[in-house]
Amino acid sequence: MVNKKSILLDVDDVIVDNAFLDAANNFNNTKYTEKDFSGYYIDKEMFNEETLPKYYEFLLHYNMYSNCRLIEGVEEILPMLAKENDIYICSSCVCKGLERKSGIFFMNKFNFLVEKFPFLIPEHIIFTGDKNRFSDFDYQVDDLLTNLKNKIPDKLLFTRHHNKEISKEELDKDNVKRVDNWQEIYEYITSRK
Repeated sequence: MVNKKSILLDVDDVIVDNAFLDAANNFNNTKYTEKDFSGYYIDKEMFNEETLPKYYEFLLHYNMYSNCRLIEGVEEILPMLAKENDIYICSSCVCKGLERKSGIFFMNKFNFLVEKFPFLIPEHIIFTGDKNRFSDFDYQVDDLLTNLKNKIPDKLLFTRHHNKEISKEELDKDNVKRVDNWQEIYEYITSRK
């Protein structure tokens, strides 16, 4: 029996491309791209104290996963990785500012994942706000360096607009390797067998 490796994968900005930005553009009737923002929380840059609560109310009734875009390469590569590895999805669904009402985001994200990727094991979908409690995985892929401060041996930072400025020296401190696309994820993981 082959001992499969386990991979802990983030969803937003690793599997799904700019779901929160698309929601904000839909609400605001704008066409911003990620290049228009420097930080992770684009809603804080896009909305003021008056419009932010209205945007949050909109989010409670808007399923950002119903027509979301996928990161290039994920549809081809994730099934290939799943054939030889145990895939665990690990994502936060707690929306800052809507902490007590975030249940709808859990449901929408879960339904999207099991419909779009039927090979995923539903029991392997983990929703949490603290990814640093996990250690019993071989690989982790995330777009936030703060989520890669655990004891998982192989941690990959998926390059996005909000993490491009993180230096190699800073990544080395936490034993994190940068990957720019799904092909690089695939090559890294398959080369380590």
